[in-house]
Amino acid sequence: MLSLTDQGVVGILDLEFIAKDSAGNARKIDVSELPNPDAVDLGAWAGASSGMLDDSDVGEIAAAIAPGSAAAVIVCENRWVLGLLDTWRRDGARLIADGGISPSNVVA
Repeated sequence: MLSLTDQGVVGILDLEFIAKDSAGNARKIDVSELPNPDAVDLGAWAGASSGMLDDSDVGEIAAAIAPGSAAAVIVCENRWVLGLLDTWRRDGARLIADGGISPSNVVA
């Protein structure tokens, strides 16, 4: 993801880490709180949170992860498409809708 960001292909708008304890309580955590047995350098992700996710988002994410685990949530934009959209608009096109496709729908 970092290389795509460096290339300008995507932009990271928010990155949150959500942890769920064994009792099922979930909260946002800092990257420094993540277990890191392989000592992978996670420093690039420190401070990446913009606060876009609210408590309802955390609750929805927590419902999808198992107790005692954590999830990384990345909110990003596809910047590669901006040049394409500009070209189409210059030629008279008009964007009428946009959105993402869930991974489960892609698999189906």
